[in-house]
Amino acid sequence: MPVRDGNAPAKIAAVRRRVGAISVTRKWADVLITCFAALVVLGPAFVSSNGVSPDFVNHLWLVRIQQQAFNLHAWPSYFASTSATGVFFPMFLFYGGTLYAAVGALAAIIDQARVAFFVCTGLAVIAAYGGLLWLARQLGARSWRAHAPSIAFVASAYYITNLWGRGDWPELMATSMVPLLVASTWRLVNAPRVEALPAFLLVLSTVFFAGSHNVSLVLGAVVIVGLLVLLGIAVGRELVPCGHRRLAAVGGLLVLGVGVDAWFLLPDVLHASQTRIGSGILTPAAETGWLNTPSVLFNPLRSVPAQSTTPALFVQAPVWFLFWVIIASAVLWTAAGRAARRITIALAILLGVLLAFIMIGPLWDAMPTVLRQVQFPYRVNTYVALCVAGLVLAWVLVVERSPHDNRRSALSVGLVSATAISVLLAVWQVWYRPVDPTFYYNLKSAFVPTSQAPAAFPVSSLDYADRSQHVVVTAPTANIVLNPARVRGNHATVTVTPPPGKGPFATNISAGPYAARISGGVTRLGRTPGGVSVVWRTSGFRGPVTISVAPAGGSLTVGRIISLIAILVLIVVMIYLCGGRVWGRLRSRSSESPDESPDKSSTQSRTLIYAAAGDDRPPDDDRGAAE
Repeated sequence: MPVRDGNAPAKIAAVRRRVGAISVTRKWADVLITCFAALVVLGPAFVSSNGVSPDFVNHLWLVRIQQQAFNLHAWPSYFASTSATGVFFPMFLFYGGTLYAAVGALAAIIDQARVAFFVCTGLAVIAAYGGLLWLARQLGARSWRAHAPSIAFVASAYYITNLWGRGDWPELMATSMVPLLVASTWRLVNAPRVEALPAFLLVLSTVFFAGSHNVSLVLGAVVIVGLLVLLGIAVGRELVPCGHRRLAAVGGLLVLGVGVDAWFLLPDVLHASQTRIGSGILTPAAETGWLNTPSVLFNPLRSVPAQSTTPALFVQAPVWFLFWVIIASAVLWTAAGRAARRITIALAILLGVLLAFIMIGPLWDAMPTVLRQVQFPYRVNTYVALCVAGLVLAWVLVVERSPHDNRRSALSVGLVSATAISVLLAVWQVWYRPVDPTFYYNLKSAFVPTSQAPAAFPVSSLDYADRSQHVVVTAPTANIVLNPARVRGNHATVTVTPPPGKGPFATNISAGPYAARISGGVTRLGRTPGGVSVVWRTSGFRGPVTISVAPAGGSLTVGRIISLIAILVLIVVMIYLCGGRVWGRLRSRSSESPDESPDKSSTQSRTLIYAAAGDDRPPDDDRGAAE
């Protein structure tokens, strides 16, 4: 007959305090390591302004345009106005509107565009690394191994290429939101209630995922939907343990996040096809086919083919982590649960499909036009790295729950080796600057007047020039030129003296009628072959005329209204969630002790992965928490 131990409650309390202390220590360690990873990735920014790619300069310059707009009228601009692009060039109507606006607003507040630029970039790296780490912790990874999926993604060749090699800052910012979006969604669908912080992080990641880079939004949405379908087939109802009301709440937050971007995203969707880049200009896979070969993608080191005009365009997959996944699955395949095997198969199928679209040119060229707008197959490498990170996460969880100590130790050594090699390669790539003075720029070249495009700006291809109007032929000398230095923000009223005659006159107004409204002493007739507006006088044949240009109504007005409504609703929702949490804590303290109200979210979120690992222990078993 069992004997009751009178000290049992005290022992249980001591164990709980110890586990709680370990949990707090681990959380702080995770935060510090995540911040350190961001500092490593951004290392060159603290040392020198030299050696940045052309697009890096351009993006900082575009942030400065939005900084100026907020300083003028506390609202983002749709347009850039320079001597190279023409005035009212609808840059932010079709490209990264919310991203540039948010960073520009921060730059206006602190009066430091460069600091705002790199602070937001660092936060994006933290979102990428921390999002995968948070997801791993939610799924039950308790040891240092939880960092492996984050390193597999953030240290991947193409992730660093986007920052330092290509300087495709909006693509980096958008794709960095994917891990945080997934992790916050997983938390919300598993938590006992909708919590304020995960809800805020879900909205934040959605806003910048949808509002930074159109190509990443389209490609990322397709990949995420494909993954959900495959996982749904693999594990069924266990994928989403919550009810329909919770799913509706999470879906509502996603919709509100996209709604914040409606000020530019709505006219972007409606009118992108009326621009030069949206009217059918597609890049065939053969143009970059030398980057999409197995010998390049699966090179265990990092190299750039000689054909590349971008010296640091590294696109290698995370092959060291992929190699570890193959070994781990071979060693523990029979010991893993059925769900783990099915999840692995689902991720492997998605990985195979992504690699096929990269490497098989005819398959890429056969895609629908909306996906061909991705331009280059190598951009899919972001999602190849995320798939590998997902596989690493799945098998880290299996390894941690494996009862085979020898196998677990051997695989841990292998994981340390893959991590160390990947980190060393990533650090080398971050600092790699090939000797090519014709390609690299100094970051200070972004600080020219905002009415003057930097030397790095690609003025030869004005992608967002208008294609919606019919072409009107004008005389070579029949021109009306608005001074870009006198055009700031979204509105301008300028008095000019055109050549004698009624017209037509070619202007330097780049926006089409869907983006900008022209009024005053002229009327819009059409466009030139280059895409700028053609006007003629409304009265008279000579003398000065006053021209007023302002944002068009229609979709721009509707988009602004949707964004304002979404922001107001989100403010109310956040106040409600924060207030509900405070009220819940007060009620909890007055009615029960903390030990009587365990957090059910960790139990729910780990149920699936315990089954996947083939572990029959109850989900609330905390053995091994100190590992």
